[in-house]
Amino acid sequence: MRILLFGASGLLGSFLAPYLAQAGHEVIAFRRRSDVPSDAPGLEMQFADAIGQARAQAIVNLIALTQVDACEDDLAKASLLNAQVPEMLSRHAAGAPGCFVLHISTDHLYGTPGPHPEEDFHPLNVYALTKYHGEFPVLERGGCVLRTNFFGRSRAAARASLSDWILNEVAKGAPVPVFDDVRFSPLGLHSLSRTIEAVLARRLAGLFNAGSAQQGVSKAEFAALLCGHLGLVDARLEPRSIERLALRAPRPRDMRMRSARLADALAWPIPDIHEEIEHEYPATH
Repeated sequence: MRILLFGASGLLGSFLAPYLAQAGHEVIAFRRRSDVPSDAPGLEMQFADAIGQARAQAIVNLIALTQVDACEDDLAKASLLNAQVPEMLSRHAAGAPGCFVLHISTDHLYGTPGPHPEEDFHPLNVYALTKYHGEFPVLERGGCVLRTNFFGRSRAAARASLSDWILNEVAKGAPVPVFDDVRFSPLGLHSLSRTIEAVLARRLAGLFNAGSAQQGVSKAEFAALLCGHLGLVDARLEPRSIERLALRAPRPRDMRMRSARLADALAWPIPDIHEEIEHEYPATH
């Protein structure tokens, strides 16, 4: 399959691009031109050129402003990258014969007690609201939206995953503050990439949660499971409440997802968080 990938240099993109290539797909990574402004008209021109030239069978959009507080401080940029970009891509893809669009969204849309089905939506911040608005144009044109959260070994020089941050802090011998009142159900990079490939192969349209088992874990529990799995008995994990931080934007406490719809569509079992940790960080002993 010929796949045009937007956001290839990010945390997920830097893993997904070689994953898809190793699976036998032709991956074309979109690169922004330095001589063209990165405003809406400039991006739209570049997207139109890239989609017209690639003649791709599928587009995967990973472009986003994911720093939650940065979104709160710059609504215009958050709106451009999280809402307008997927609209531009899906609109131009609609003019490319046979081109299917997959867009990655977020579990931050869930701001009430979970586990959450896809129909739930309660934004608590600008990031969640702009990501939500970015889903509509993709779905309206017959594409796929995956709401997810992920971890694993980062291949992006400037971006560390949650799990890598935990392990880096442990390696320093530093105390590691981890929230015991924020729950989620993340996937590892391998499982998420495998899921993306399967969705593209099936041209699976619609809105889906892509997470591990719905009972989920707190971020403190996740850190303890990761360190325990790797035998890091001296890890100085310090559970604490998110309320202790003076964050610019409010954060959801319960982002756990029900992923049965996707599991049924792919005829796959929903992975367990223990399996996901093992897959991303195989034990060396």
